[in-house]
Amino acid sequence: VCGGRVLVVVVQLGSEGVYRCGVAGDAAEGACGPTRQAGGAAATADGGSTKAFAAPTRATLPWRRGGRLPQVQASVEGLKKAGNNAYARKRLSEAIRLYSRALALDPAMAPLYNNRAIALLNRNWPGDAVQALRDTAHVISMEPGNVKAHLRYCRGLSLLGRYRQALELVAWVHATFPDADKLGGHANEQGIRAAWRRRTLELRATRRT
Repeated sequence: VCGGRVLVVVVQLGSEGVYRCGVAGDAAEGACGPTRQAGGAAATADGGSTKAFAAPTRATLPWRRGGRLPQVQASVEGLKKAGNNAYARKRLSEAIRLYSRALALDPAMAPLYNNRAIALLNRNWPGDAVQALRDTAHVISMEPGNVKAHLRYCRGLSLLGRYRQALELVAWVHATFPDADKLGGHANEQGIRAAWRRRTLELRATRRT
Protein backbone atom coordinates (compact mmCIF):
# COMPACT_ATOMS: atom_id res chain seq x y z
CA VAL A 1 0.00 0.00 0.00
CA CYS A 2 2.70 2.46 0.98
CA GLY A 3 5.48 1.88 -1.54
CA GLY A 4 8.87 3.57 -1.62
CA ARG A 5 11.74 3.37 0.83
CA VAL A 6 11.35 2.30 4.42
CA LEU A 7 11.09 5.28 6.75
CA VAL A 8 11.11 4.43 10.45
CA VAL A 9 11.10 6.64 13.52
CA VAL A 10 12.00 5.36 16.97
CA VAL A 11 11.19 7.67 19.86
CA GLN A 12 11.69 7.00 23.57
CA LEU A 13 8.67 8.18 25.54
CA GLY A 14 8.89 7.78 29.30
CA SER A 15 8.33 4.38 30.84
CA GLU A 16 6.07 3.07 28.11
CA GLY A 17 8.96 1.69 26.10
CA VAL A 18 9.73 2.59 22.51
CA TYR A 19 7.04 4.01 20.27
CA ARG A 20 7.76 3.31 16.63
CA CYS A 21 6.12 4.68 13.53
CA GLY A 22 7.06 4.93 9.92
CA VAL A 23 6.28 4.03 6.31
CA ALA A 24 7.32 0.61 5.09
CA GLY A 25 6.39 -0.36 1.56
CA ASP A 26 6.52 -4.12 2.03
CA ALA A 27 5.98 -4.39 5.77
CA ALA A 28 3.41 -6.61 7.38
CA GLU A 29 0.28 -4.97 8.74
CA GLY A 30 1.66 -4.97 12.27
CA ALA A 31 4.77 -3.01 11.34
CA CYS A 32 3.60 0.31 12.80
CA GLY A 33 2.52 1.09 16.31
CA PRO A 34 3.66 0.91 19.93
CA THR A 35 6.27 -1.66 20.81
CA ARG A 36 8.13 -2.47 24.00
CA GLN A 37 11.54 -3.37 22.68
CA ALA A 38 14.38 -1.97 24.77
CA GLY A 39 17.65 -0.57 23.51
CA GLY A 40 16.40 2.19 21.23
CA ALA A 41 15.86 -0.02 18.19
CA ALA A 42 12.64 -1.40 16.80
CA ALA A 43 12.10 -4.93 15.56
CA THR A 44 11.32 -5.35 11.88
CA ALA A 45 9.11 -7.93 10.21
CA ASP A 46 12.13 -10.03 9.28
CA GLY A 47 13.51 -10.09 12.83
CA GLY A 48 16.08 -7.37 12.30
CA SER A 49 16.04 -3.88 13.76
CA THR A 50 16.02 -0.32 12.56
CA LYS A 51 17.91 2.52 14.16
CA ALA A 52 16.26 5.81 14.97
CA PHE A 53 15.50 7.96 11.96
CA ALA A 54 17.77 11.01 11.80
CA ALA A 55 15.66 14.11 11.39
CA PRO A 56 17.15 16.99 9.38
CA THR A 57 18.92 19.62 11.43
CA ARG A 58 19.61 23.23 10.54
CA ALA A 59 23.24 22.71 11.49
CA THR A 60 23.65 20.65 8.31
CA LEU A 61 22.33 23.39 6.03
CA PRO A 62 24.91 25.45 4.12
CA TRP A 63 23.42 28.78 5.24
CA ARG A 64 23.18 27.75 8.91
CA ARG A 65 25.97 29.50 10.83
CA GLY A 66 24.61 30.28 14.29
CA GLY A 67 21.17 31.20 12.97
CA ARG A 68 19.10 31.55 9.83
CA LEU A 69 20.02 34.35 7.49
CA PRO A 70 17.43 37.15 7.80
CA GLN A 71 16.36 36.89 4.18
CA VAL A 72 15.96 33.11 4.42
CA GLN A 73 13.99 33.39 7.63
CA ALA A 74 11.72 36.01 6.10
CA SER A 75 11.15 33.81 3.05
CA VAL A 76 10.31 30.76 5.16
CA GLU A 77 7.92 32.67 7.40
CA GLY A 78 6.31 34.34 4.39
CA LEU A 79 5.75 31.02 2.63
CA LYS A 80 4.38 29.47 5.81
CA LYS A 81 1.93 32.33 6.28
CA ALA A 82 0.84 32.12 2.65
CA GLY A 83 0.38 28.37 3.03
CA ASN A 84 -1.73 28.88 6.14
CA ASN A 85 -3.89 31.41 4.29
CA ALA A 86 -4.34 29.03 1.35
CA TYR A 87 -5.25 26.21 3.74
CA ALA A 88 -7.82 28.41 5.51
CA ARG A 89 -9.42 29.05 2.10
CA LYS A 90 -9.41 25.28 1.42
CA ARG A 91 -6.96 25.70 -1.44
CA LEU A 92 -5.15 22.56 -0.38
CA SER A 93 -2.90 22.01 -3.39
CA GLU A 94 -1.66 25.58 -3.19
CA ALA A 95 -1.02 25.21 0.55
CA ILE A 96 0.93 22.00 0.00
CA ARG A 97 3.04 23.67 -2.68
CA LEU A 98 3.82 26.65 -0.43
CA TYR A 99 4.74 24.47 2.55
CA SER A 100 6.98 22.40 0.29
CA ARG A 101 8.78 25.52 -0.94
CA ALA A 102 9.33 26.62 2.66
CA LEU A 103 10.67 23.17 3.58
CA ALA A 104 13.15 23.37 0.73
CA LEU A 105 14.62 26.40 2.52
CA ASP A 106 14.33 25.04 6.06
CA PRO A 107 13.86 21.24 6.21
CA ALA A 108 14.23 21.28 10.01
CA MET A 109 11.09 23.33 10.72
CA ALA A 110 8.66 20.86 12.29
CA PRO A 111 5.49 23.00 11.96
CA LEU A 112 5.87 23.01 8.18
CA TYR A 113 5.80 19.20 8.06
CA ASN A 114 2.80 19.17 10.40
CA ASN A 115 0.93 21.75 8.33
CA ARG A 116 1.67 19.99 5.06
CA ALA A 117 0.54 16.69 6.60
CA ILE A 118 -2.93 17.95 7.51
CA ALA A 119 -3.31 19.55 4.07
CA LEU A 120 -2.35 16.23 2.45
CA LEU A 121 -4.74 14.27 4.67
CA ASN A 122 -7.63 16.60 3.80
CA ARG A 123 -6.86 16.55 0.09
CA ASN A 124 -6.39 12.76 0.13
CA TRP A 125 -5.28 12.28 -3.43
CA PRO A 126 -3.53 8.96 -4.23
CA GLY A 127 -0.22 8.96 -2.36
CA ASP A 128 -1.15 11.85 -0.07
CA ALA A 129 -1.68 9.67 3.01
CA VAL A 130 1.73 8.06 2.56
CA GLN A 131 3.44 11.44 2.33
CA ALA A 132 1.47 12.62 5.36
CA LEU A 133 2.84 9.66 7.32
CA ARG A 134 6.36 10.64 6.29
CA ASP A 135 5.74 14.25 7.30
CA THR A 136 4.29 13.38 10.70
CA ALA A 137 7.13 10.91 11.28
CA HIS A 138 9.54 13.80 10.74
CA VAL A 139 7.67 15.87 13.31
CA ILE A 140 7.59 13.05 15.87
CA SER A 141 11.33 12.48 15.48
CA MET A 142 11.97 16.17 16.17
CA GLU A 143 9.19 16.77 18.70
CA PRO A 144 8.15 13.50 20.40
CA GLY A 145 5.49 15.28 22.45
CA ASN A 146 3.71 16.83 19.47
CA VAL A 147 0.19 15.48 19.98
CA LYS A 148 -1.15 16.77 16.65
CA ALA A 149 1.55 14.86 14.78
CA HIS A 150 0.71 11.61 16.59
CA LEU A 151 -3.01 11.99 15.87
CA ARG A 152 -2.38 12.91 12.24
CA TYR A 153 -0.25 9.79 11.93
CA CYS A 154 -3.24 7.80 13.22
CA ARG A 155 -5.46 9.43 10.62
CA GLY A 156 -2.99 8.60 7.87
CA LEU A 157 -3.03 4.94 8.88
CA SER A 158 -6.82 4.97 8.80
CA LEU A 159 -6.88 6.50 5.31
CA LEU A 160 -4.58 3.72 4.15
CA GLY A 161 -6.97 1.11 5.53
CA ARG A 162 -4.70 0.12 8.43
CA TYR A 163 -7.53 0.45 10.91
CA ARG A 164 -6.28 -1.96 13.55
CA GLN A 165 -2.95 -0.15 13.87
CA ALA A 166 -4.74 3.20 13.88
CA LEU A 167 -7.00 2.09 16.73
CA GLU A 168 -4.11 0.74 18.77
CA LEU A 169 -2.09 3.88 18.25
CA VAL A 170 -4.89 6.35 18.92
CA ALA A 171 -5.65 4.57 22.20
CA TRP A 172 -1.96 4.83 23.14
CA VAL A 173 -1.83 8.52 22.24
CA HIS A 174 -4.90 9.37 24.32
CA ALA A 175 -3.53 7.39 27.26
CA THR A 176 -0.11 9.06 27.00
CA PHE A 177 -1.10 12.66 26.30
CA PRO A 178 -3.98 14.06 28.40
CA ASP A 179 -4.44 16.96 25.96
CA ALA A 180 -5.19 14.56 23.09
CA ASP A 181 -8.89 14.54 23.97
CA LYS A 182 -9.09 18.23 23.04
CA LEU A 183 -7.77 17.40 19.57
CA GLY A 184 -10.09 14.49 18.81
CA GLY A 185 -11.01 16.02 15.47
CA HIS A 186 -7.64 14.94 14.09
CA ALA A 187 -8.24 11.27 14.91
CA ASN A 188 -10.36 9.41 17.45
CA GLU A 189 -11.53 5.89 18.05
CA GLN A 190 -15.11 6.52 16.95
CA GLY A 191 -14.06 8.05 13.64
CA ILE A 192 -11.63 5.25 12.86
CA ARG A 193 -14.18 2.55 13.69
CA ALA A 194 -16.78 4.30 11.54
CA ALA A 195 -14.34 4.43 8.61
CA TRP A 196 -13.55 0.74 9.11
CA ARG A 197 -17.26 -0.16 9.05
CA ARG A 198 -17.84 1.89 5.90
CA ARG A 199 -14.91 0.23 4.16
CA THR A 200 -16.12 -3.23 5.20
CA LEU A 201 -19.60 -2.54 3.82
CA GLU A 202 -18.12 -1.24 0.58
CA LEU A 203 -16.04 -4.39 0.14
CA ARG A 204 -19.06 -6.60 0.83
CA ALA A 205 -21.12 -4.70 -1.74
CA THR A 206 -18.32 -5.07 -4.29
CA ARG A 207 -18.19 -8.84 -3.75
CA ARG A 208 -21.95 -9.14 -4.31
CA THR A 209 -21.67 -7.38 -7.66
